[in-house]
Amino acid sequence: MLLKLALRNLLARRLRALVVGSVVAFGSFLAVLGGSFVTSLTASLRSSLTRSIVGDIQVYSDQAKDAFSLFGSGFSGMPDIGHIANFLELKKSLMARFPEIRAMVPQGVNVAMYSAGNILDVKLAELRKSFADPSYPAGKRRDLEAHLRAIVAATGQNYRDNLVANGLVGPKDEKKDEANLARARNPAFWAGFDGNPDPKLEFLENNIAPLIFEDHWLNLMYMGTIPHQMQEAFPQIQIVRGRMIPQGSRGILINEYVYQNAIKDQVAVRLDQMRDAIRDDHQTFASSEALRQKASANVSQVGDILTELSPSGASGLEADLNGLLGPAGEGRDLRSRLKLFFDMDDGNFQQRYGFFYRCVAPRIVLYRLKVGDVFPLTSYAQSGFSKSVNMKIWGTFRFSNFEHSPLAGVFNLMDMASFRDLYGFITPRRRAEQAALEAQMLKEDSSLDESQKDFAELFTHKKREASPAGSVPARVPESRRELAGDKARQRAVYSQAVSDEAMEDGPCLNAAIVLKSPDQAGRLIPAINAYSKSRGLGVRAVGWEQASGVLGQIAGVVKWLLTGFIAIIFLVGAFIIQNAMFMATMERTVEIGTMRAIGAKRDFIQKLIFAETAALSIVFSALGVALGLAAVLWLGRVGIPAPNLQMSFLFSGSRLYLRVGPAMPLVVLALTVLLSLGASLYPAWRANQVAPIRAMQHE
Repeated sequence: MLLKLALRNLLARRLRALVVGSVVAFGSFLAVLGGSFVTSLTASLRSSLTRSIVGDIQVYSDQAKDAFSLFGSGFSGMPDIGHIANFLELKKSLMARFPEIRAMVPQGVNVAMYSAGNILDVKLAELRKSFADPSYPAGKRRDLEAHLRAIVAATGQNYRDNLVANGLVGPKDEKKDEANLARARNPAFWAGFDGNPDPKLEFLENNIAPLIFEDHWLNLMYMGTIPHQMQEAFPQIQIVRGRMIPQGSRGILINEYVYQNAIKDQVAVRLDQMRDAIRDDHQTFASSEALRQKASANVSQVGDILTELSPSGASGLEADLNGLLGPAGEGRDLRSRLKLFFDMDDGNFQQRYGFFYRCVAPRIVLYRLKVGDVFPLTSYAQSGFSKSVNMKIWGTFRFSNFEHSPLAGVFNLMDMASFRDLYGFITPRRRAEQAALEAQMLKEDSSLDESQKDFAELFTHKKREASPAGSVPARVPESRRELAGDKARQRAVYSQAVSDEAMEDGPCLNAAIVLKSPDQAGRLIPAINAYSKSRGLGVRAVGWEQASGVLGQIAGVVKWLLTGFIAIIFLVGAFIIQNAMFMATMERTVEIGTMRAIGAKRDFIQKLIFAETAALSIVFSALGVALGLAAVLWLGRVGIPAPNLQMSFLFSGSRLYLRVGPAMPLVVLALTVLLSLGASLYPAWRANQVAPIRAMQHE
């Protein structure tokens, strides 16, 4: 009977019931949609981090001075987290105690720098490779030598205009440099070049290349680990070029994002960015100042492209540009034609973008480093001494699903043995290896000049002791001469095989733990900490959110913001419901008084009002939940597109696909009904305060 009366009253006041019900339905709809968004975003961010580089749990030294974060403290620098004395012992202890651990991988993050050199460095390296390759075409080598002679011929004037004119060279050095330039310009220097090229190549590398003002410095953030174990533990690591570092070998994998944005020619990088903005963001030159600025920057960088062109390359490009530009290019020199070519707009961009990669890119240095190259990486320990290690690039890699995000391009992967060398760790095994290597190198010291001896010290430990812990700040040398030296030593690679056990048997900064079931992390973290304390392991464990630093906090911030927004919606809805019910109750004063007069008790009136509210809230809340579920299911199929590249990392891909837990609809429904009933308390109380006689007399 009570339910029938409640439904009759609601139907009698359809319009008011519809208004109040719409508020209830809208709040329920937002709660389901917002809750699903928060749940999905958290799960996606967790997947991005735990399946790529962080793992489910991270362990690090309990003597750390700073809070642990793989991504630094807001990207302001690497924290001082101490180090784990011996990873192998720690791994054996934890995996024996906790069978829930599927994999445990040593890690350590550091920053080093590399001078990619100038165009002379690049062309000299290419010429050196040509002499080592019997199949290299003789005509192509002659063209390369002609290009080198043209670069050397232009170096003297640039040296005087940039270094001497700005007071960066003293009189003594200037005299020596001018003598070296005169020797390099002498035709006799190039005669018989093919017979014994090494002395002449090293002369050019050590004495002429440092005089070129233009240089390319690159800071690389890298993670030391056991690469093949890292790939096995983290399935989102995918090789793009080359191959994974072979087991037992040293080397580095360059992140594809770094390869395409920092190592690639910057003219090509801008063209790629312009293509992406036009294709993906539907920008136009007419409306986008950023596109016009990139085009202008490419026009201003025409001189760099001209320097990279060999004589035959310049001639061929000039012919190709004639065909592309037609009458507009007639009577112009190559520089002017290139400027005209790079002056792009909405009408010609697609055609000229294709032309660049077809006709220009093959004739210039598109990538300063290539797969298979060996290059020196240098870092500086807290003691201030430099550490330098020669690295071979085995390939490039990406994290699947969010490979275009800058946040995914933070780390490059390096073998742990090389990481320890750069960081300054010296294990007993490594000390013995280095002693043998240094003994061999020092035998040759009598043949080195002073600058070469200085450079040789980068590969020995004659003047320094390694600092076992601390962050490594990247520092650009005061001049290019600081790293100039015997390039033959730069080409020497630490090629000794290093077993997995040797890489594990030594210090590391931190370690990633991957669980068989990620849901067990909350239980295992305190268990690992208690075990470490009882056994004196010297480590502490943290979850993926804390280990990820600012990135891990994003999910929490978004969660609280959306939860607060939904809470406000519910509070506003409760206020509207309360006022609507109050007004509806006051309008029924006569009816309530009559019911009281014929014997209805106060608790019956109160139950009637509650029944009306409950019926209203259940029906419309269920409608709102159903609409919310429909929206979630639809977005779960089509996804929410990432608005920018940064968000693709948070979405774990280009789109966020919503999901909803089985308990969420029931929780939203129950919460909505409870709030609605709470909002009807005051109207029910007010209705019971009216005396029957007074209510029946009310007009």
